[in-house]
Amino acid sequence: MSRRSLRIQVKATAIQKHTPVPKESSSAITTAGRKRVRESTSEGPELVEHEEKGRPLRKKSRKGTSKITQPSVGTGVERCKNARGKLERLAKDVPLDVVLEIFCHLDPGDLLHLARTSKDLRELLMSKSSEAIWRVARANVEGLPPRPNDLNEPQYARLIYDAYCYVCNHKGRCENVLWRFRARVCKNCVITVLPLYNDEYLNKQPPEYRNSDILPSEVVWVGNKSITVASNKWATRYKAEYEALETPADREQWIRQKQKDLQEIREHSHLCRKWNQNRLDQRAIELNNLRDHRKTDILARLGKLGWREEVEHMEKRCMYRTHEQIYFEYARIVNQPRNLTEEGWVNIKDELVELLSNHRTARLEIETGHVIRARYVQLSQAYRQINSKSDCREPLPAIGDILTANVFENLIWDTPVEEQVDFSAKLSEHLSHFIDKWRLAKIQELLMLVQKSKRGSTLPVVSDLYLATSIFECIQCKKAMHFPQMFYHRCCFRNKCPSKTSHKRMEMFQSHYYDFHEYGPWTPRTLVLSDHCLPVMQTIIKSCSLDPTTTTIQELYSANPLIQCVTCSSDQKSLCLWWPIVFSRDHWKHDLKINMSKKSKKAAKRILRKIDGRNDPICCAHCHQEVDMSKLQQHLVESHKDTVILHSPTPLHTSDLGDIQEHWYFNPRRPIQSLYRQFYSSALSLRVASQ
Repeated sequence: MSRRSLRIQVKATAIQKHTPVPKESSSAITTAGRKRVRESTSEGPELVEHEEKGRPLRKKSRKGTSKITQPSVGTGVERCKNARGKLERLAKDVPLDVVLEIFCHLDPGDLLHLARTSKDLRELLMSKSSEAIWRVARANVEGLPPRPNDLNEPQYARLIYDAYCYVCNHKGRCENVLWRFRARVCKNCVITVLPLYNDEYLNKQPPEYRNSDILPSEVVWVGNKSITVASNKWATRYKAEYEALETPADREQWIRQKQKDLQEIREHSHLCRKWNQNRLDQRAIELNNLRDHRKTDILARLGKLGWREEVEHMEKRCMYRTHEQIYFEYARIVNQPRNLTEEGWVNIKDELVELLSNHRTARLEIETGHVIRARYVQLSQAYRQINSKSDCREPLPAIGDILTANVFENLIWDTPVEEQVDFSAKLSEHLSHFIDKWRLAKIQELLMLVQKSKRGSTLPVVSDLYLATSIFECIQCKKAMHFPQMFYHRCCFRNKCPSKTSHKRMEMFQSHYYDFHEYGPWTPRTLVLSDHCLPVMQTIIKSCSLDPTTTTIQELYSANPLIQCVTCSSDQKSLCLWWPIVFSRDHWKHDLKINMSKKSKKAAKRILRKIDGRNDPICCAHCHQEVDMSKLQQHLVESHKDTVILHSPTPLHTSDLGDIQEHWYFNPRRPIQSLYRQFYSSALSLRVASQ
């Protein structure tokens, strides 16, 4: 029994069709074959042009008249030219049945590319008699949907495997396939060439079928939104076909047929889209496997060179986003979908080692920066903890002074990164000596400021700073303060380090650290002696029967005079204030009256106890802890009951500060205006109390 294999039948038919004939007959057959291909192509959709339309024909080379003797061993260019003719010699020299057998093991994409390599192969594959070869090749593709009736085999192969835009024929890959239009159209051409499928487009169609759902449309994504597009060529062809029909019955039949055709187009496009997605997914898996295999091979070779650990650090690139470019260069070399050969490894070895070396340098620099910043924070926290328990009635260094001190700065920067530093122990060892040296220098700067403001010839003594009349003012925020409040004033910290090295290091810790009111070193450059507060302060001191030249701020706290603002008072009520009013700008130019009688102060205390609900920040004189005035009595009883005896069980108020002066002191870290109180009282009550 004879064999009836489809492949054998294809070969037999092709051999009969391609028997040698005279030159004229061969030319005629070729021409006829080309005409038949074009006619078949023109039957498809208008968006799909001829398979070779838009591609320039290859020019024939002119033969030279002179004879040149060729060398026996050709150069690289000559060998390349000879290699280009191998496929052409395949079609001429190899028996036709062998060629057809080879073609039957290819897929349509391979046949399409072969048809573009030489004229002989094109004549062979594009002839009508070669349709069976394409059909067998298409059967080699697993899951490929059947060929639609409106496309021939080369057109279908081009739609599936080609990568060019059908409109602009751009050389870049065009993965945007409009299956219902049987075309590949890039995103730019979709926007510029294809019309939107909307009411405007439908209104241009004949009214008899514009709403009959016979025109194909495609949904494409442009950016983050989807649009529905149509085809003017399909619409033009349908309109011509419809108008060519004469009877209403034929037209109705035509509309029903087009509706059926559109349904088939939709079903087929769905199958093609699903198959293409599966093909892309499978190809992506294959490429990923190639990349993984290549990466594994490269990592093994880098491990032998001692760079495997650095690669692991590099892959954690989210930690080092400032050096992502190094990782991208590394990924460009490693993440390629092809196996690594010995020659390929030699070509990339030096570049990889250089990239990893640069990455290690950058990584160590970043890690060192993290350690340095952490040390700055640890030192700041340790100093704050010690500072909170220190007696702040004497000047204490700012955090910026501690961070920029040589002993602590060298400890932060010169200690190896892998070592831990106990900053609490280091502060206990060096802080006392540093504070003594720093305090002496800063008080000297303050005395020089007083001398400059008073324009004196001799330097004042330290005791002059504790006088109640020694009132300093900040030229930036206009706040007044006594000694040692200026050492905790924020404006005095807004300074750059005088040392360029320290300034550069502090900027690494905190960019613009001198703008955060905390990390700059202390300087008195914003301080001056206050002129407008001095006359009022002298008047208050004299009203208390004290000497302005010798009275200290603590003695003024003990006297605690009561002041009445005559300007703000009326016949029905009086505005009463405590002496820190001299530091408020509200009553500088008002007429003030000082009442020092005991009856007036007692009457004011009774009124204050009813209206005073504010908590004044003060410090315990025994443990230097900051407490609120309303909680001072509770703090003394709970924390210092063995050393403190209170005679009054009632809660303490601002007006009672002078009664327990030995147990507290005003917190110099807070502005003195926080003790400023004012209240209204009936004029009669104060008048009676003052008599």
